[in-house]
Amino acid sequence: PFYAEIARGVEDAASASNYALLLCNSDENRDKERFYLEVMRDESVDGIVLPPFDETDSAVIETISSGTPVVCVDRSLSKIRTDLVEMDNYHGAFDAAAHLADKGHKYIGLIEGRANVSTNKERRRGYIDALKSRGLTVRPELMRAGDFKQESGRMLAQELLALRRPPTALFVLNNLMTVGALSALHQRRLSVPRDVAIIGFDDMPWAEALNPPLTVVRQPAYAVGRQAMELLLQRIMDPSRPPVTVRLMPELIVRNST
Repeated sequence: PFYAEIARGVEDAASASNYALLLCNSDENRDKERFYLEVMRDESVDGIVLPPFDETDSAVIETISSGTPVVCVDRSLSKIRTDLVEMDNYHGAFDAAAHLADKGHKYIGLIEGRANVSTNKERRRGYIDALKSRGLTVRPELMRAGDFKQESGRMLAQELLALRRPPTALFVLNNLMTVGALSALHQRRLSVPRDVAIIGFDDMPWAEALNPPLTVVRQPAYAVGRQAMELLLQRIMDPSRPPVTVRLMPELIVRNST
Protein backbone atom coordinates (compact mmCIF):
# COMPACT_ATOMS: atom_id res chain seq x y z
CA PRO A 1 0.00 0.00 0.00
CA PHE A 2 2.81 2.47 0.79
CA TYR A 3 4.61 2.09 -2.54
CA ALA A 4 1.31 1.81 -4.39
CA GLU A 5 0.33 5.22 -3.02
CA ILE A 6 3.73 6.63 -3.99
CA ALA A 7 3.20 5.29 -7.51
CA ARG A 8 -0.25 6.93 -7.62
CA GLY A 9 1.30 10.26 -6.67
CA VAL A 10 4.00 9.86 -9.32
CA GLU A 11 1.44 8.94 -11.97
CA ASP A 12 -0.84 11.88 -11.23
CA ALA A 13 2.05 14.36 -11.35
CA ALA A 14 3.47 12.72 -14.50
CA SER A 15 0.11 12.75 -16.27
CA ALA A 16 -0.37 16.44 -15.45
CA SER A 17 2.90 17.11 -17.32
CA ASN A 18 2.05 14.78 -20.24
CA TYR A 19 4.40 11.98 -19.21
CA ALA A 20 3.42 8.30 -19.21
CA LEU A 21 4.34 6.04 -16.26
CA LEU A 22 5.92 2.59 -16.70
CA LEU A 23 5.52 0.61 -13.47
CA CYS A 24 7.92 -2.17 -12.41
CA ASN A 25 7.85 -4.19 -9.17
CA SER A 26 11.20 -5.54 -7.97
CA ASP A 27 9.54 -7.17 -4.92
CA GLU A 28 12.64 -6.54 -2.76
CA ASN A 29 14.68 -8.65 -5.20
CA ARG A 30 18.06 -7.24 -6.21
CA ASP A 31 18.26 -9.22 -9.49
CA LYS A 32 14.78 -8.13 -10.60
CA GLU A 33 15.64 -4.53 -9.82
CA ARG A 34 18.82 -4.70 -11.93
CA PHE A 35 16.90 -6.30 -14.82
CA TYR A 36 14.23 -3.60 -14.80
CA LEU A 37 16.82 -0.82 -14.61
CA GLU A 38 18.63 -2.27 -17.61
CA VAL A 39 15.34 -2.40 -19.52
CA MET A 40 14.59 1.22 -18.59
CA ARG A 41 18.02 2.36 -19.79
CA ASP A 42 17.69 0.36 -23.03
CA GLU A 43 14.31 2.00 -23.65
CA SER A 44 15.85 5.45 -23.02
CA VAL A 45 13.22 6.53 -20.49
CA ASP A 46 13.23 10.20 -19.53
CA GLY A 47 13.75 9.43 -15.84
CA ILE A 48 13.23 6.95 -13.01
CA VAL A 49 11.65 7.19 -9.54
CA LEU A 50 12.53 4.30 -7.24
CA PRO A 51 13.38 3.09 -3.72
CA PRO A 52 16.93 1.65 -3.83
CA PHE A 53 17.35 -1.93 -2.65
CA ASP A 54 19.84 -0.74 -0.01
CA GLU A 55 22.32 2.04 0.71
CA THR A 56 25.03 0.67 -1.61
CA ASP A 57 22.75 -0.35 -4.50
CA SER A 58 25.22 -0.72 -7.38
CA ALA A 59 22.52 -1.03 -10.07
CA VAL A 60 21.00 2.33 -9.11
CA ILE A 61 24.43 3.96 -8.86
CA GLU A 62 25.29 2.66 -12.35
CA THR A 63 22.00 4.04 -13.67
CA ILE A 64 22.72 7.49 -12.20
CA SER A 65 26.28 7.40 -13.52
CA SER A 66 24.96 6.58 -17.01
CA GLY A 67 23.22 9.95 -17.05
CA THR A 68 19.63 8.77 -16.56
CA PRO A 69 17.78 11.17 -14.24
CA VAL A 70 16.91 9.35 -10.99
CA VAL A 71 14.94 10.40 -7.92
CA CYS A 72 15.09 8.07 -4.91
CA VAL A 73 12.06 7.70 -2.66
CA ASP A 74 11.91 6.37 0.90
CA ARG A 75 15.49 5.04 0.90
CA SER A 76 18.78 6.87 0.40
CA LEU A 77 22.14 5.90 -1.07
CA SER A 78 25.34 6.25 0.96
CA LYS A 79 27.91 6.40 -1.88
CA ILE A 80 26.36 9.00 -4.16
CA ARG A 81 24.07 12.01 -3.76
CA THR A 82 20.89 12.16 -5.77
CA ASP A 83 17.48 13.73 -5.47
CA LEU A 84 15.63 12.12 -2.58
CA VAL A 85 12.16 12.29 -1.04
CA GLU A 86 12.01 10.53 2.32
CA MET A 87 10.23 10.39 5.66
CA ASP A 88 11.55 11.66 8.95
CA ASN A 89 11.83 8.01 9.93
CA TYR A 90 13.72 8.71 13.14
CA HIS A 91 10.99 10.87 14.67
CA GLY A 92 8.21 8.60 13.44
CA ALA A 93 9.81 5.62 15.18
CA PHE A 94 10.70 7.66 18.28
CA ASP A 95 7.08 8.76 18.73
CA ALA A 96 5.80 5.18 18.33
CA ALA A 97 8.22 3.59 20.79
CA ALA A 98 7.79 6.46 23.26
CA HIS A 99 4.01 6.00 23.09
CA LEU A 100 4.37 2.33 24.04
CA ALA A 101 6.71 3.21 26.90
CA ASP A 102 4.32 5.90 28.11
CA LYS A 103 1.56 3.27 28.18
CA GLY A 104 3.63 1.39 30.75
CA HIS A 105 5.43 -1.17 28.57
CA LYS A 106 8.97 -1.99 29.63
CA TYR A 107 9.59 -4.94 27.29
CA ILE A 108 9.00 -3.58 23.79
CA GLY A 109 9.93 -5.91 20.94
CA LEU A 110 11.25 -4.55 17.65
CA ILE A 111 10.67 -6.34 14.34
CA GLU A 112 12.83 -4.59 11.76
CA GLY A 113 13.87 -5.12 8.14
CA ARG A 114 17.28 -5.35 6.49
CA ALA A 115 20.02 -3.58 8.43
CA ASN A 116 21.62 -1.95 5.35
CA VAL A 117 18.50 0.02 4.37
CA SER A 118 18.53 3.70 5.38
CA THR A 119 14.89 3.78 6.53
CA ASN A 120 15.45 0.78 8.76
CA LYS A 121 18.55 2.34 10.34
CA GLU A 122 16.70 5.54 11.19
CA ARG A 123 13.64 3.74 12.59
CA ARG A 124 15.84 1.47 14.67
CA ARG A 125 17.71 4.50 16.04
CA GLY A 126 14.42 6.21 16.89
CA TYR A 127 13.23 3.12 18.78
CA ILE A 128 16.47 2.88 20.78
CA ASP A 129 16.56 6.59 21.63
CA ALA A 130 12.90 6.55 22.69
CA LEU A 131 13.53 3.71 25.14
CA LYS A 132 16.56 5.52 26.56
CA SER A 133 14.59 8.76 26.88
CA ARG A 134 12.04 6.91 29.02
CA GLY A 135 14.72 5.31 31.20
CA LEU A 136 14.18 1.82 29.76
CA THR A 137 16.87 -0.77 29.10
CA VAL A 138 17.56 -1.49 25.42
CA ARG A 139 17.45 -5.28 25.20
CA PRO A 140 19.09 -6.81 22.09
CA GLU A 141 17.17 -10.05 22.64
CA LEU A 142 13.94 -8.13 21.94
CA MET A 143 15.18 -6.93 18.54
CA ARG A 144 14.76 -9.15 15.47
CA ALA A 145 15.75 -8.40 11.84
CA GLY A 146 13.78 -9.69 8.86
CA ASP A 147 13.40 -8.84 5.17
CA PHE A 148 10.33 -6.53 5.12
CA LYS A 149 8.08 -9.42 4.00
CA GLN A 150 5.04 -10.89 5.71
CA GLU A 151 6.48 -14.30 6.54
CA SER A 152 9.50 -12.82 8.30
CA GLY A 153 7.17 -10.70 10.43
CA ARG A 154 5.24 -13.80 11.46
CA MET A 155 8.36 -15.85 12.15
CA LEU A 156 10.13 -13.12 14.13
CA ALA A 157 7.04 -12.38 16.20
CA GLN A 158 6.83 -16.08 17.04
CA GLU A 159 10.47 -16.00 18.17
CA LEU A 160 9.87 -13.00 20.41
CA LEU A 161 6.67 -14.42 21.89
CA ALA A 162 8.47 -17.68 22.69
CA LEU A 163 11.07 -15.96 24.90
CA ARG A 164 11.17 -16.78 28.60
CA ARG A 165 10.22 -13.15 29.19
CA PRO A 166 8.37 -12.12 26.03
CA PRO A 167 7.64 -8.51 25.07
CA THR A 168 4.35 -6.98 26.16
CA ALA A 169 4.37 -4.75 23.06
CA LEU A 170 5.63 -5.02 19.49
CA PHE A 171 6.81 -2.24 17.19
CA VAL A 172 6.97 -3.49 13.58
CA LEU A 173 8.86 -1.43 11.01
CA ASN A 174 6.81 -1.98 7.87
CA ASN A 175 3.28 -2.94 6.89
CA LEU A 176 3.86 -6.44 5.48
CA MET A 177 5.80 -7.55 8.56
CA THR A 178 3.00 -6.07 10.68
CA VAL A 179 0.54 -8.39 8.94
CA GLY A 180 2.83 -11.31 9.74
CA ALA A 181 3.16 -10.28 13.38
CA LEU A 182 -0.62 -10.00 13.73
CA SER A 183 -0.90 -13.51 12.30
CA ALA A 184 1.52 -14.80 14.95
CA LEU A 185 -0.53 -13.15 17.72
CA HIS A 186 -3.68 -14.73 16.32
CA GLN A 187 -2.05 -18.17 16.12
CA ARG A 188 -1.11 -17.91 19.79
CA ARG A 189 -4.62 -16.72 20.69
CA LEU A 190 -3.21 -13.58 22.26
CA SER A 191 -5.49 -10.61 22.74
CA VAL A 192 -4.50 -7.16 21.45
CA PRO A 193 -3.78 -5.01 23.40
CA ARG A 194 -4.59 -6.91 26.61
CA ASP A 195 -1.83 -9.50 26.13
CA VAL A 196 0.39 -7.73 23.58
CA ALA A 197 0.13 -4.20 22.21
CA ILE A 198 1.28 -3.53 18.65
CA ILE A 199 2.19 -0.56 16.43
CA GLY A 200 2.93 -0.82 12.72
CA PHE A 201 4.99 1.59 10.65
CA ASP A 202 2.73 2.79 7.82
CA ASP A 203 -1.02 2.95 7.69
CA MET A 204 -3.09 0.54 5.58
CA PRO A 205 -6.65 0.86 4.25
CA TRP A 206 -7.83 -2.01 6.43
CA ALA A 207 -5.94 -0.99 9.61
CA GLU A 208 -8.92 0.90 10.99
CA ALA A 209 -11.24 -2.05 10.27
CA LEU A 210 -9.23 -4.51 12.39
CA ASN A 211 -10.50 -5.60 15.78
CA PRO A 212 -9.08 -3.68 17.53
CA PRO A 213 -8.12 -0.92 15.05
CA LEU A 214 -4.35 -0.75 14.59
CA THR A 215 -2.16 2.06 15.93
CA VAL A 216 0.25 3.08 13.16
CA VAL A 217 2.86 5.57 12.03
CA ARG A 218 1.15 7.08 8.99
CA GLN A 219 3.33 8.21 6.09
CA PRO A 220 2.13 10.74 3.47
CA ALA A 221 2.93 8.35 0.62
CA TYR A 222 0.92 10.12 -2.08
CA ALA A 223 2.73 13.39 -1.30
CA VAL A 224 6.06 11.53 -1.57
CA GLY A 225 5.16 10.41 -5.09
CA ARG A 226 4.03 13.83 -6.27
CA GLN A 227 7.09 15.52 -4.79
CA ALA A 228 9.40 12.92 -6.34
CA MET A 229 7.91 13.44 -9.80
CA GLU A 230 8.25 17.19 -9.45
CA LEU A 231 11.93 16.75 -8.60
CA LEU A 232 12.35 14.42 -11.56
CA LEU A 233 10.84 16.98 -13.94
CA GLN A 234 13.22 19.60 -12.55
CA ARG A 235 16.14 17.20 -13.02
CA ILE A 236 15.13 16.50 -16.63
CA MET A 237 14.98 20.25 -17.33
CA ASP A 238 18.23 21.04 -15.49
CA PRO A 239 20.52 17.97 -15.27
CA SER A 240 23.34 19.94 -13.64
CA ARG A 241 21.46 21.35 -10.66
CA PRO A 242 22.60 20.22 -7.16
CA PRO A 243 20.72 17.23 -5.68
CA VAL A 244 17.81 18.05 -3.38
CA THR A 245 16.54 16.16 -0.31
CA VAL A 246 12.92 16.59 0.74
CA ARG A 247 11.96 15.16 4.13
CA LEU A 248 8.28 14.75 5.06
CA MET A 249 6.91 14.16 8.55
CA PRO A 250 4.99 10.99 9.43
CA GLU A 251 2.24 11.03 12.06
CA LEU A 252 1.46 8.64 14.91
CA ILE A 253 -2.19 7.60 14.61
CA VAL A 254 -3.28 6.18 17.97
CA ARG A 255 -6.06 3.61 17.77
CA ASN A 256 -7.00 0.73 20.07
CA SER A 257 -4.11 -1.73 19.58
CA THR A 258 -1.93 0.00 22.19
